[in-house]
Amino acid sequence: MGVDDQRHVRKALSRIKKKCGVSEYKKSIKIIRSDGLYRENGIARDFPLVLPRPISELSEFSEREIIFSINENSEKIANLLDFYSEILTHIESGEYAESLAKIRGVVECGGVSFILVRYLYYIRLRVDENPYYSLQLADVNDLFHRINIDNLGFLVGAIRELSNVQADYFNIRRRIADFESDTPVSVVAKNLLDFVVYDESEYLRTLNAYYSISLLDAFLYMSVARRLGVPGVSECGFDDSVLHDAFSRLSDIKINTSIYVAEDNEAGVGISFFRETFLRLEQWDCYNYKMIHGALFNEYEAKAQLMIPGIRTLVEEYFSSLTTLDELSFETKSVISLESYDRNACSYLENSSGLIYLLDKYGGDIEGHENEFVALMSATRDIGVVCPSSYLIALQNEAKSDDFKLVTACLISIKDNTQRAEHRLRKTIQEIAKNGYESDVKGIIYKLFDISPSVTEHLVHVCDETFLSKLFHITSRPNKAIEDRADILEWYGNKMEDSQYLSRARNLRIDVQINKEKGTIDDARIYVDQIKYTQWVSDMVMPELSLLIPDLNSGKEMTPKAIRWSGVRSGISIFDLVASNFLDCFKEFCENKFFGIASYLGRRIRHGTLVGTGLEELKDITSEGRFSNLLSDPEFNNHFLEWIELYEGALTRIVKEYLYVRDDAHPQGLFSSYPNSKYKQAVANQMLLDVHNKYIKSGNFLDTPYVVMDYCWRLIEEDLSGTRKFLSQIKSKYGVFSVPYNVSRKVNRRELNDFVQEVNSISADKFRVISSWFNKPSFASPSTDLNLLFKAVTSEVKGLHAGFDPRIEVGDEEFPINGGQYFAIYDALYVLIYNAAAYGKQAGKLVFNVFKDQEQSKLMLMVMSEVDDEKTLNKAKRVIESKLESDTQDAHVREGNSGIKKLLRLAVDGYIGDVNYVFERPNKIVSSFSYKLDY
Repeated sequence: MGVDDQRHVRKALSRIKKKCGVSEYKKSIKIIRSDGLYRENGIARDFPLVLPRPISELSEFSEREIIFSINENSEKIANLLDFYSEILTHIESGEYAESLAKIRGVVECGGVSFILVRYLYYIRLRVDENPYYSLQLADVNDLFHRINIDNLGFLVGAIRELSNVQADYFNIRRRIADFESDTPVSVVAKNLLDFVVYDESEYLRTLNAYYSISLLDAFLYMSVARRLGVPGVSECGFDDSVLHDAFSRLSDIKINTSIYVAEDNEAGVGISFFRETFLRLEQWDCYNYKMIHGALFNEYEAKAQLMIPGIRTLVEEYFSSLTTLDELSFETKSVISLESYDRNACSYLENSSGLIYLLDKYGGDIEGHENEFVALMSATRDIGVVCPSSYLIALQNEAKSDDFKLVTACLISIKDNTQRAEHRLRKTIQEIAKNGYESDVKGIIYKLFDISPSVTEHLVHVCDETFLSKLFHITSRPNKAIEDRADILEWYGNKMEDSQYLSRARNLRIDVQINKEKGTIDDARIYVDQIKYTQWVSDMVMPELSLLIPDLNSGKEMTPKAIRWSGVRSGISIFDLVASNFLDCFKEFCENKFFGIASYLGRRIRHGTLVGTGLEELKDITSEGRFSNLLSDPEFNNHFLEWIELYEGALTRIVKEYLYVRDDAHPQGLFSSYPNSKYKQAVANQMLLDVHNKYIKSGNFLDTPYVVMDYCWRLIEEDLSGTRKFLSQIKSKYGVFSVPYNVSRKVNRRELNDFVQEVNSISADKFRVISSWFNKPSFASPSTDLNLLFKAVTSEVKGLHAGFDPRIEVGDEEFPINGGQYFAIYDALYVLIYNAAAYGKQAGKLVFNVFKDQEQSKLMLMVMSEVDDEKTLNKAKRVIESKLESDTQDAHVREGNSGIKKLLRLAVDGYIGDVNYVFERPNKIVSSFSYKLDY
């Protein structure tokens, strides 16, 4: 066999281990790691030319055996360490071209290692998306390709996401920690989270994992691990002091923190550096910062118990100046304090760690410093995630002031995503709102922003329509919840200068207005509340999805991709993270008990509707006089009652066992909230593709919640079809009444045939009705007709202008458009109709027509309105033409009364086109615009 044939080498090693035992297997590993004959085996080398693809099972080398190999190769390791010291010196000076040239030299001399990968990732973070460094970025990518970066698989994703400040840090940590694998690359990935090991066996597993990549990585891991003082880690063993000196030179290189201060805003400075410390953990500055803040800034409940002595000493020394809450900083700065905590120069992260340190030091007792704790919420971050829940609950139980009660309730709801925590938050909000805010929840949120923008952000997300509607003591009418939600989104959008929140507020109001025009919903079919669901997607999924999707395929349109849906929950690739969000969307679509499929199943079916519908008329037939002779026969009557009992039992079992979203309590549920079939997985793949490509084409996420909802209906269609088929089977088995000969021979044949036909006709009709409930409703996909949209806008404008009561004329042809698309059209129509109401004839004609331009694939929308006379027409012509020629840059900031600048801005931004006005004597204004179709 070829010595460089990976497949054959792996097979040979497997046979040796199986037939000759571990000792001979380890000898074989040593040979392929060091013998020149196996220089390019691709599985394991002491000094690889490319990254190996390690054997999936961890080796079982002892520390002594690995130290022996290190001592044998001490000169080469020392030389490589000096190379890396030079590379690091260039990196700290921002000399990335020089550092990359040195890295190429390391690659050529067989120094490929995990530390090289970490340094390359650090450089890429500095040069990515910076045109000045385009050559260096290309060089980094070329080096990744040359060293076969993909061979590290899961570990590559871990490096990328842990250092990606746009990815949710705690979510990524959980995914890596929960990854169910014990391969070398997964063991190394998990070690990156804290670098702490608690016993000798864990240390040896991790050492062997690093050893599987390169001998240099094993040496570096051992050298850093010795700082921790973990039992089982040797304090000595390296023969050559040259190794110690070379590692010391590397470790002592100082960090240039000014890079982070220049790159990040004030809130992100500390966290950015903290997230990247694992890339250069050998340096003392990075190591100390990682160990100190990593021991406090985490989700662990028992932080004190998890601090090994060496780390506790570092933590105590760093925060030695802190004894009480009022010694923390209430105004953080864009700095990084490496040596010790400095209240006059600390970042958000350092201040947050300081708060957790004090809470941990005093067992959660803040000694009455409620005002200080509240004030610190403006100078800390992620306290709801990193503070142990036991401390938060204790703090809330002792709370005196309303501000402190509100802050602790919010922090608990961040930490504990349960109904109990939500109930506690609702109770607190209602009590505070009634006491000091005239029962207005919005006032509480506005006040909270001055205390803590980050806690306010959480409360804004929490206070969706469902949450607000449950504030029974302060929400006086059903529509108030949705109005408050729109107001909160609009206020927060203005406060944060975030147009996405403003768009969501506007779209929510538009959806409500359109639903008013549609009228009441026919609740006879299965249903998911469109407004509540799309708002949930906007609140809970879009913040993360909008960060991930732009990077999904390097900003280019995607081709179909098969996702391994069974692995996305534990995966950490960008595809896994996006796909996981879509799983959340479908799960909520199915399982939400307030607006999802589960809500409908419980509210409309299980609580009596199905059984009642199925039995309706059948039981009543016994009281009809025309069958009295037949039913007076005891044997026939008993037979019919027994059949009714079986029939009713079958209906009851459907309700109690089958009409559920499948879970542990209902294993026979007919609905699954997971893509558990090839059909569903194909639909889910298409959803990911469609959402991504729509974003690439449009540059915005306006459509995304509606596209997701439409795909959820496609995903559930297989279960709806299966339910209809199941009902048909039940009907065939239990819904057909027949009479055995020994009973039928005793009764009148004609009466019997009429009775059987009547009963079977009723039962067949009932099952048809029940089965029809499980058809996708016609209004399921968010969409509307343009004529309906026009009426909705007119209705809204009439509500604002009491005297405006035009004679409306619309065309006969319907033009349906999908949800999300109609918001831009709504905005444009609003400008036109608002102007007609404000300046036109109050009882004049208002005509709406739509024409389709087949050649250019666009719709032309025209609105004709009337003014009082020709003089008014001439004045309107002068004003409008002036507006049409004006600058639109400030259309969303400054606006006169007409709104025409906003109309033009919609055209400039590409939402509409061909804005035009025609003035027809004596008193008609014809305004029009076009809308591009994507089909």
